[in-house]
Amino acid sequence: MILKNLQKIFLTVFSLFIIITGCTDITDQEKYQRPEWLEGKLYTQIASEEDLELFTECLELTGFDTVLNVSGSYTVFAPHNEAFSQFFQENPQYGGTVGSIPKAELERIVKYHIIQNSWSKEQLQSLDIYGWIDKDDPDNNKPRGYKRQTLLKDNNKKYWVKADRNSIVIVDSSESNGYRTVFTRSRKYAPLFFNDYFPINDLSFSDYEFYFNRPYESGNIYYAEAKVLGEEVFAENGFIHKVDRVVKPRLNAEQLLEQEDADVSYKSFLGLIQLFPDFSMNLEESYKQPEARAGKQFDTLYNLNYNEILYNLHDELTGPNTNISNYTTRYQNTLLAPTDQAFQKFINEVLTAGSGYPRWSSYNAVPLEIKKIIANTHLAISPVYETNIIEGFENGAGDIVRIDEADINRKYYGSNCTFLGLDEVITPRAFLSVAGPVYLRPGYSIFMYAMEYTKILPAIKDQNAEYAFYVIPDFVMLADSSLEVVWDGVVANRYRFRSFNRSIERFEIQARNLLAKRLLNQVGTSVPTGIPRKEFIENLAGNYIIVNNDDMTIKGGSATVYGYMGDSAITIYPELIDEPTDNGQTYSVNAWFTPPSSDMYSRLTSYSKFLELMTKAGLYNPKTYSFTFLTNGEYYTIFVPSEQALIDYGADDLTIDELSSFIKYHFVKGVRIFTDGKQPSGFYETLRVDESSTQFSTRYSKLNIRAGTDIIDILDVNGNPYVTISEDGNSTNLFIATDTDALSTSPMDYITTGVIHEIDQVLIKD
Repeated sequence: MILKNLQKIFLTVFSLFIIITGCTDITDQEKYQRPEWLEGKLYTQIASEEDLELFTECLELTGFDTVLNVSGSYTVFAPHNEAFSQFFQENPQYGGTVGSIPKAELERIVKYHIIQNSWSKEQLQSLDIYGWIDKDDPDNNKPRGYKRQTLLKDNNKKYWVKADRNSIVIVDSSESNGYRTVFTRSRKYAPLFFNDYFPINDLSFSDYEFYFNRPYESGNIYYAEAKVLGEEVFAENGFIHKVDRVVKPRLNAEQLLEQEDADVSYKSFLGLIQLFPDFSMNLEESYKQPEARAGKQFDTLYNLNYNEILYNLHDELTGPNTNISNYTTRYQNTLLAPTDQAFQKFINEVLTAGSGYPRWSSYNAVPLEIKKIIANTHLAISPVYETNIIEGFENGAGDIVRIDEADINRKYYGSNCTFLGLDEVITPRAFLSVAGPVYLRPGYSIFMYAMEYTKILPAIKDQNAEYAFYVIPDFVMLADSSLEVVWDGVVANRYRFRSFNRSIERFEIQARNLLAKRLLNQVGTSVPTGIPRKEFIENLAGNYIIVNNDDMTIKGGSATVYGYMGDSAITIYPELIDEPTDNGQTYSVNAWFTPPSSDMYSRLTSYSKFLELMTKAGLYNPKTYSFTFLTNGEYYTIFVPSEQALIDYGADDLTIDELSSFIKYHFVKGVRIFTDGKQPSGFYETLRVDESSTQFSTRYSKLNIRAGTDIIDILDVNGNPYVTISEDGNSTNLFIATDTDALSTSPMDYITTGVIHEIDQVLIKD
C-alpha cells in the first residue's frame, strides 16, 4: 500500500516537471549557458596555443587530452615547439617526431610535465612543508619547499634475492630464481628553482648551472632544466606554464646506479647497497591488485627499506620522515657513486693486502659493519651543490667531505638525490683516524664490533683531536674471555657481547652503555709526551690513563687485572701500531684499563686528623657520610696536610668559623692538577670565602700554583715556593672517583672527579 502511494507521488511530481519545462532541452535555458568569459579546461587551453602544437599531439597520443579536460586539478609545464626541436636533436633515437616516440616513453614524458594541483607562478615560489608560507610567520616565512609531485609513478619493481634463515640480499637475476615485488609508494618529484631558493640555502646561481648546464637567469622559474616562459595561462582546472625544454623524467638514486653505460658503471657500489635490504610484507597493497580482486593468483607486495643505510635509494619520498610526504617538497638526498674501477682500486689498496699492512684476505671477508661505513660515506641527507663541494659537507657517516672536482665524472640532478659519479672512492674517516687499525686489521675485529655496537666511533674519529687509543687484539680477549661476540645471526649481522666475570665465575651479557664506558676508558685525549716520570692523560670516559715513562708501563686509575673483574694483577706494556693515522696514535695493549673506585669518603677517611677537623667544623656529616660543602660531580684538587702539620699549626684551637675557612682553603675547585705539568700555572680559586666578598658578590681566596714537571709549587705572596710537592706514587696524584649510577654495581660507572696531594705544611691565607 505504501509502495503504491509513493509511486503516485513520484508520477505526480514528474508530470509537473514536464509541464513546467515542456519539451525544451534544459541546457537551452539562458541560466545554464556557459559564460563567454569562462576559460576552457587544460587541454582545451593548450590546444588553442599555436606554439604548443607538438605538446598537444603528445597529450592526444597518450590519452591525456581526455584526462586534463574531464576532472582533477593540475599544473602543466608545456614545452613549446622549439623545445621539441632541441629535444629531438639531443635524442636522435626518438626519430624526430612525437609519433615515433614509443608510447610508454611518451606517456612517462607527459606525466612528468604535469604536477598535482593548481599552481600559479607566485604559488610555485611560496611553499614549505607546512603549506604556503606566511611572510609574517617567523617559523614559516621562507619558501624552502621547492620540489613538486608529478603524475609519473614507476611500476612496482621485482628484485631478485638470495635468502637463508637469517638474512636476505639482492642479487642479479642470473644468480637466483627467487624474487620479491616491491610496492612503489610515491610518484616522482621534480625540482623547481627560483630566486629565493638560493639565498635561503646559502647557494649561488652557479650552483644551478653546475647540474643543468645552463646559466640561471635571475627572476625566472626553472622546472628542472626548463625555463618557464612568460605568464601562466589560466584554465578552469589549473594553470599552464610554457617552458623552453622538454624535461626527461628524472631518475632516482637506484635507477642511476643501474644505468647501462659503455664508458662508466657504478654496479659495484649498487651491489654494496643491496647487501642491506629489509623486506616487509604490504598486505594492504597486495590485496588491492586487480588480480587479487579478481580472485586470481597474485604476487605479494613488499616494502623495501635499507635500515642500515642513510636512506632508501629507490624511494621517491625524502626527508627526516618518509612516511610524511610533505617533507619531500623540501628535502633532497645525495649519492656519491664511485665507478667500478675506482671501487676495485679501493678494495685492492685499502681493504685487502695491497696496502702493505695486515688487511682482510678478500672483499668477501670484510665484515658488513665496515661495508656499511663505506656505503654511508658516499651518501648524504642534503643536496650537494658546487658551493658545498668547495666548502665541505657532512655525509652519512658523519664525516665532513671535500671533493676534488677533477674526480667527478658525472653530474645529475635526480628525482630523490643529487648524483655525483666519482673516479675515486671517498676514504671513510674511520679508516684514516686512530680507529683505522681496528677497522682494517682482522686481528682487532672484536674491538671493532664493540665500537659499532656501542656507536662510539664518531667520538674517536674526530679530525681535530690528538688521541692515544689503546686497543686490545682478538687473541688477548679470546684468551681471558674479557669480551666475546655472541652471534644471533652471522649473515644477518646481529650480535651481542658477553664477558666472563671472574669474581662470580660466570658469563655476563654486557649492557651497551657499560661496554661503551669500557671502550672510552681506552681512549686518551692526548698523546704521551714522554717527558714527566708519570703522565696523567684524561680519557673519553672521564677518567685518567697513567703513563709511566720510567718503566714504560701504562694503567688506568686502579690496578690492572687479568680478564674482566679478575683479581690477578698484570702489567701493560703498550706497543705502538705501525700505521699512519691523522688524529693521534694507536697502541696495542694486553688488558683493559680499570677506572678508580675510591670516592671522597674512602679517600679522606684515611686522613683521620683532617677528617676529624672537618667533622668539628660541620663540613662532614658522619651520619650520612656526606661532605656538606662539596658539590657532587664537581672537580677538586685537595691538598691534605699531614697530621703533624695540623698539630704543629694548632688547628684544634681554631674557632668553628676559623676552622671551616682554614679547611676550605685546602680545596681548589673546578680543576684536577697533577704533577705532570700539563695544567697551566696561575691563580686558582679555593672554597674559602675571601674577606673581599660583599653582600652583593662572593669572592673566593686563591692559591698561586706553579705546575712543573714532576712537581707542584704553591707560592707565597712574594712568589716564592711555600709548599713543594714532588711526584710520589704513594702520596700524590691520588684519584677520587664519583659513582654516576647509584643503581648499578659496575665499576665502569665511576668517573674521576678529584685528586689528592699530601703536603707537610698547612696552607694559611697570605
